[in-house]
Amino acid sequence: MDAGDSPEAAADAGASEAGPIAPECEESFCAQVDVSAKLQCHDAVSNKDFSMTTSLSGRTTEVTCDVEDKEGGGQDLRIGVRPGSATPEDASEAWLRIRSFTGPGTYPLVHVKDEGSHQGFELSGKATSSEGHQTVGTLHCLPSPCEAVVAPETEPVPNDPGTVKEWRVRLEVRCAAGGTLSNMHCESDARTVCTFDEAPTLRFDVACRK
Repeated sequence: MDAGDSPEAAADAGASEAGPIAPECEESFCAQVDVSAKLQCHDAVSNKDFSMTTSLSGRTTEVTCDVEDKEGGGQDLRIGVRPGSATPEDASEAWLRIRSFTGPGTYPLVHVKDEGSHQGFELSGKATSSEGHQTVGTLHCLPSPCEAVVAPETEPVPNDPGTVKEWRVRLEVRCAAGGTLSNMHCESDARTVCTFDEAPTLRFDVACRK
């Protein structure tokens, strides 16, 4: 799928979310989210299996929302959300980067080889392993199981150099049941690999500012 070329999918994502984007957010850097994901994981170092759960619901102001101008033109949209009262035992977070963002449409959440870990899609959550929490995400050497569907209600990013930009984004991340995320670089044979039990719920209404 080409980024931004599927308005039908975008309309489908927004159909059940009709209405204002993030109505409980008067300010920017605020989001209303519905995130529920469970993965089954294997730690190759300890040769142990465990589960990981990420859960976020409602309004949060612990939000990162940024548009990055890329060399050669184009923009990447980066969004991160976490609860306002996260604890070390359950530090649920979700991060994503939409490449060549142009507005409503469907975008694969991919990792590029020369970037840092999980530039595409990343989840942190509570784990039944001894560490108590885990972070996994996309890797350039593995097919990405996730894509972002940006709804038609999403506002365009203002193109006003030198001024403060404010806009709102509504999107759903769709990940395939059985899709895998990992926590280590491809060059390492010892890594944790997690698999979605079933398709997760990953819906985001975000009030952005730059």
